[in-house]
Amino acid sequence: MVPQVAVFKSWRSTYQPCGLPPADSRETRRKDYDFIAADEVYRLVGDQVCRFCQTRMVSVPLEDTFNRLVLCQTCGYFGGDGFRHELAAHRSRGVVAQVEVLPLNDKALSPDDLIRHLNETPDHLLTLSPFTAEKVICKALAEFLSCEVRAVGGVKDGGVDGYVIAGDKFKTIIQIKWHESKKNAESIKVVRELAGTLIARGVPHGLLVTTRSRISAEAQQEIDHIRGREIIGIGTIQVDVKTYADILAMLNIAAIRLGSIDAYRSVMERAARYSGFWNTTGNIAPPEAEPPGRLRSPFDPDSPIAELL
Repeated sequence: MVPQVAVFKSWRSTYQPCGLPPADSRETRRKDYDFIAADEVYRLVGDQVCRFCQTRMVSVPLEDTFNRLVLCQTCGYFGGDGFRHELAAHRSRGVVAQVEVLPLNDKALSPDDLIRHLNETPDHLLTLSPFTAEKVICKALAEFLSCEVRAVGGVKDGGVDGYVIAGDKFKTIIQIKWHESKKNAESIKVVRELAGTLIARGVPHGLLVTTRSRISAEAQQEIDHIRGREIIGIGTIQVDVKTYADILAMLNIAAIRLGSIDAYRSVMERAARYSGFWNTTGNIAPPEAEPPGRLRSPFDPDSPIAELL
């Protein structure tokens, strides 16, 4: 079975101060309140009919019985409302959203989406196509190293899959070897190919990223032999290697950093603060605090939504 990834297509959250039906509480709301989303949440939990497919939606089973969530299994549209905690007087918080499920190597998936998915589901890492892997690794390296990384790739890439860029110069050549198995060791041949590419391109630093769990003893000896050599007109040669375990660590750091700067984190924070059903463990963070641990979402393989799509 081809691994799949669930991503958000749209998202609108609501906060209803007095818990009354939308038409009765407009005057008490803030000026920036989303009336359309509030009306749609109220309609969804009552009618349980998809606005797009006009089909009956299913109720998603939740551990928190004071929250409600309905899902269209045809198009991924969902919505619901809930309390912040069991002692709340009414379901004042809600959300309507739509998720799309795509094959792991679909070109529509962004490197950011794939990094988050692979961080949560590392078993899917080796099923990436080489083309997709190059995009993901270059993006993860950019976040991991906090620098600009430019993906190259292609059939005739001349042994260069990406560059680390410093200013207007290519600082490091990236070579990615994507195998379907992490068993065995990366060979000395690959190291020599990278060294030859460095000299041919006039770039002193090289980074080999491989899905193998280790490099061979001969390959390590070759790296030690090359490393530190001074090449006239180029500089001191430096070769580094990232293996399978390093890739997982890199994806984890990249996912955390991506989460702190883009809309995904704000979505998850709003979900934790305004819609309790997102975290089925019941650990909802107060508005002033960071969400505790990993929140469950459509991206997670264990989430109620992902199980039903």
